[in-house]
Amino acid sequence: MRIKINLKGKNIDLPIHYNYAIQGLLYNVISQKFKDVHDVGEVYENQNFKPFCFSRIFSSKYEIRDKRILFDGDIYFIFSTPFSDISDHVVSYFLNNNTVRLGDNIVGVISLKSSDYKLKNDMKVRALCPITVYETERNEESKFVRFFSPDTVEFREHIKLNMSKKAAILGVHSGSFDISPFKVNEKDEKVIRYKQTIIKGWTGVYNISGSDEMMRIAFEWGLGVKNSEGFGMVEEV
Repeated sequence: MRIKINLKGKNIDLPIHYNYAIQGLLYNVISQKFKDVHDVGEVYENQNFKPFCFSRIFSSKYEIRDKRILFDGDIYFIFSTPFSDISDHVVSYFLNNNTVRLGDNIVGVISLKSSDYKLKNDMKVRALCPITVYETERNEESKFVRFFSPDTVEFREHIKLNMSKKAAILGVHSGSFDISPFKVNEKDEKVIRYKQTIIKGWTGVYNISGSDEMMRIAFEWGLGVKNSEGFGMVEEV
C-alpha cells in the first residue's frame, strides 16, 4: 500500500539531507506496535530488510539557506509498504494524531490519501527518490563501497537479485523482473548524506517489466537497497 501523508507547518526547518528526519518519524510510528522493525525488520539469508519505503518531501514553497531547507505551508511525502498490518497501523496513527514530530519540528497532520497506482507488466517509471545499489569491496588495507550507475550491468543485476529476495520474504517464489534506464543523465546522480554515511543514487526515468507480483513489490517496497532510508520509490510516468 502507498499512502500520501499531507502535513503542514510554518518554517519547517530541516537539513538539506533530511532522509533521517522522515525515517525517524516513521520508525517512531511503526515501532509503537512493531518493535522489531527498527533493529531487525525482515530477515533473508542473514540480511535484514526493513519493510517500507518513502519518497522525498514535496512542497510548492521552500527556501534553501545555510545548508538547511525551510518549508512553509503544506508539504507531503509518500510512504509505502507491502505489509498490510504495518500500513494499517500507520494510517491509524496519523488519523488519530493532530501533530507529529519531523526532525526538530512539530507539524500538523492535514490528511492521508491512498496513493493509487495501476500496475502493468511493462511500465515507464520516474524515481521519486534516488535508486541505489552497491558492493563493498576490500583490499589489503581497507574496504570501500562501489556504487553502480544505471548504465552498468551490475546496476540491473543487483536490482533483480534484490527483488528476488524481497519476493521470497513475501512468499513469492516465481516471477520475472527487469529494469533498464530510459532517460537518465549526469544531473540525475545524487549524493545523499545519511547520518555520517555518503550514499550515491540516481533519479531519472526507467523502463521496468515483470510479473504482477514483482511489479507490486517494486511499487510497494521500492527498487534497490536502503528503501527505509528514503531510496528507490518510483511512480509511473
